[in-house]
Amino acid sequence: MEKAIYFISDAHLSHLETQDTKSRREKLIEFLQSIHGADALYILGDLFDFWFDYKHVIPKYHHQIFCGISSLRGSGTKIYILGGNHDFWLGDFFTNHLDVEIIPPEHEITINGKRFFLAHGDGLLPGDTGYKILKSILRSRVAIFLFKWLHPDIGFKFAEMISQSSRRYNSSEDAIVERLTILGEEFAKTKFKGEIDFVLFGHIHRPHQLNDGKKRFLILGDWMKYFSYGKFENNKLSLHYWS
Repeated sequence: MEKAIYFISDAHLSHLETQDTKSRREKLIEFLQSIHGADALYILGDLFDFWFDYKHVIPKYHHQIFCGISSLRGSGTKIYILGGNHDFWLGDFFTNHLDVEIIPPEHEITINGKRFFLAHGDGLLPGDTGYKILKSILRSRVAIFLFKWLHPDIGFKFAEMISQSSRRYNSSEDAIVERLTILGEEFAKTKFKGEIDFVLFGHIHRPHQLNDGKKRFLILGDWMKYFSYGKFENNKLSLHYWS
């Protein structure tokens, strides 16, 4: 029997130990445990509210999720991750210590003859020129070099301030979500004109799906409010919710 492949995004795990943070993390760990032995899990960005791959420092507050990921990988499930707009500074901790493969921000794969386009979704859609410029600066070698000299306590505090502002912008305004969803659909339709069968995004936080004949566009939602995920099984892609 064919094993399922899962897709998640936007857990935004942080170091703030509120009851909400703890509850969300526990739900995600339960989900990871439930898919042991699956063929693969793809994490399409913003697993963390902030991540920087320091050379010698790993945040202690992510220990439980690392154990969950390691356990899932030990069950034989392949795990892939790409950087979102909150955790794009991924590094060799994932590849060398968790055996998780980092994939490009815009990634195309073929599974059982079906062609997938996977992305976090930030910076792909028209407009938002200011953000695109900032994105290119933050991901530059100069920015990485300078940030690594900050003490981690300072770095994470600064990043938390930026992350809170970004979350409010991306997930709290209905008009913004509606606009991004429409632009996402238009983007997917251009991909459908070629060889792409399925387009999957994160970033927009509110789950959404569009069927175009046998082709499908999924916005995966998040693990903050919706606890939603994509599942590919028996050559069918579907959207689900974790209770």
